[in-house]
Amino acid sequence: MPAKPRKIVRKPDAAAPSLTATARGTLAVIGLGNWGTALAHAALRLRPENGLTLREVVVRTRPAAASLRGSQTRSGLPIRTPTRTWNEAALDAEFLWLCVPDDAIEAACAELVGRKADLRGQIVLHASGARESALLRPALEAGARIASVHPVMSFPTRAAVPLQGLLYGVETADATARRRLFAMLRTLGGDPFAIAPGSKHLYHAAGTLASPLLVSAFTAAAETARLAGLAPAAAAKMAAVLAGATLQNIEQRGAAQSFSGPFARGDAGTIKLHLQALAAHPVLAGVYRALALQALEALPVRERESIAALLRAPQKKSQRRRVNAGAQSL
Repeated sequence: MPAKPRKIVRKPDAAAPSLTATARGTLAVIGLGNWGTALAHAALRLRPENGLTLREVVVRTRPAAASLRGSQTRSGLPIRTPTRTWNEAALDAEFLWLCVPDDAIEAACAELVGRKADLRGQIVLHASGARESALLRPALEAGARIASVHPVMSFPTRAAVPLQGLLYGVETADATARRRLFAMLRTLGGDPFAIAPGSKHLYHAAGTLASPLLVSAFTAAAETARLAGLAPAAAAKMAAVLAGATLQNIEQRGAAQSFSGPFARGDAGTIKLHLQALAAHPVLAGVYRALALQALEALPVRERESIAALLRAPQKKSQRRRVNAGAQSL
């Protein structure tokens, strides 16, 4: 019979080290990638009266620490930034935020626990959008509360960016940790929301649809316009103008009230012409059909049944040949 998994019993915070051992209202940024650098910049602007201060920035190597102290060429952080290597770090902040790549989270957590075996009174969190807080189980066993907190924004460089109004997805099974993290994130100017444990993969898929795959949908529109004869710059501009106006409408009026065009009108004839024109371009046709089927599920589409039949009908070879012949005659 397989052994039962060992149940973790949390030691109550009443037995936690004193506030001299755990510095309340403080944050340690562990790792200076793109997000860690942005977070450190934001935390440096806070004052003790705000209820949160930057305790330290932890980096792996001395050359990295020295370059960050002596120069602003890599991170732009001021020389006064308390930057330390693992060997020098106090690791006594209330919030220990692992700002490392997803594949490095477990190793960073193991490093932390190996250097500080008693984490009672502290919250250890990582910033991954796709991975669960369960990756931090060793910190939980060392007495910490654990969570994952994902900033809902793209950070392509190490440049300082404003974090005011930034959304944060907070995933934790610990209600006390959630409450304290919400307060900390609001001090940073953020807008936190809860993610149910076990749902991070769907949450991250939603973010992927809303950002990088939205860019993919944009390129599909621009490529289709280019196939219609527009110059590449004109095709991209047309797609950008339409997409920008649509996103603004969604923000102001909601998705249903921003939905227009042949699907909203129930214009099956126009949609049939679209499908015939795209038949020679199967990837673009697949994007069109997939987005159209989602519109049938979620948006006010008229003549729903006839349009659904069009979208689900297999493309006839004769239609593809006609389209190809027409393209060759252009």
